[in-house]
Amino acid sequence: MAAADGPGFDWVVVWHQSRIWRNRRERADGIERLKTAQVSLAAVKGPDLDLTTAQGRMLAGLLGEVDTAEVEIKGERQAAAGLQSAQQGRPTGGAPTVWLPGRRHGGRSARGGGDPGLHVSSARGPVARRRRA
Repeated sequence: MAAADGPGFDWVVVWHQSRIWRNRRERADGIERLKTAQVSLAAVKGPDLDLTTAQGRMLAGLLGEVDTAEVEIKGERQAAAGLQSAQQGRPTGGAPTVWLPGRRHGGRSARGGGDPGLHVSSARGPVARRRRA
């Protein structure tokens, strides 16, 4: 991108637009930067984007929003699956953890879910054990 600021560039070749900008801020800054330099994007996978025109910048923004939404939706889906697994006492990936009744985790309450007889033991990492009555 730094080289595109200088003279002699008309196009930046990318694999796919989603690989050059990771979030909305980077995309907006990148589109403005390339617009000012009068440089466009040539994609190996996907459409070429002429960022010297309003239409090209609009298309770059729309395609970028789809990419961002895809990442956010995937994150929400993974978080929901992790929450469900934790509430059912199943491993959620990585070191096993247990949801304690009434405690808040990630903005969600575990109240009503899980086994009230479980607690977290950190003797050898977070391991679920039954309380002794």
